[in-house]
Amino acid sequence: MKKILQGICCAVGGGMIGFFANRLDTVIGSVCFTLGVILLVGSIFLVSKQDQEKK
Repeated sequence: MKKILQGICCAVGGGMIGFFANRLDTVIGSVCFTLGVILLVGSIFLVSKQDQEKK
């Protein structure tokens, strides 16, 4: 279940980056883009951390 949630967070973060990339001239667009980056980087970090713990 945890991996599924991390995959969903990664997909949502990537979608937010792609959707709000052309709306960086507004405050809401910049905030949503930043949240997308945080979601994507955070989920990738957690997945890689779990893989290192398994080894």
